[in-house]
Amino acid sequence: MSLSVSETELVKIILMVMKGRKENLDNKINNGRKVLDEIRGDFVRVALMTHSFDITLGYVRLSLAANLLNNFFEKRMEKLVPQGMRSGSHDIPASLKETLARELGGLDVSKHFDSDYVLVFEKLKKDLTTYQNFENADETTKTAALNKVTAAVFDVIAVSSNQVVDEIDEKVGLFLNEAIQALETEQSLGRFGKELDAFAARLHKEIYGWPSGVE
Repeated sequence: MSLSVSETELVKIILMVMKGRKENLDNKINNGRKVLDEIRGDFVRVALMTHSFDITLGYVRLSLAANLLNNFFEKRMEKLVPQGMRSGSHDIPASLKETLARELGGLDVSKHFDSDYVLVFEKLKKDLTTYQNFENADETTKTAALNKVTAAVFDVIAVSSNQVVDEIDEKVGLFLNEAIQALETEQSLGRFGKELDAFAARLHKEIYGWPSGVE
């Protein structure tokens, strides 16, 4: 059974959802990617109650934006982590730094990080040949070397991921501000769809260089 809800009422529901979730972002309760997931969950519940196709399309558009944020995270980490490893003052040989820099340039956000973009080290460790290369070393040498390598990996990834998460939070915060302002000015589901499209298009342009004409 669905509820009969007018466009104006749906806009009010969207505004309530987005303002509430923006508080979570502003108060650092959740990162920007997680906030989009929260809004998507809210939209599912609203769509099931109202059978609003506009809300359903909003969910689809937000899903695209969420996936693009993951792609953005990977692309930025692909650049920042190798740079951080090469330029860092970690107590490991330069040749090992270079090896790690190359290996860490291919981090997989869905495999090596959780939904908060926190490193899942055990999964990453299995994919690094650097760790496997120490298997035949004597125990004392291996332990000392691996402790230094692990400290360097954690440090570089933590610094880089914190920077990228801040960038994601800024992008999502800007989108929420613009969408809330637009909906308060023009209470239209069509306008909300345009805000979602513009957000996804900006992300796609930044990551992949197209579509053209997107600011």
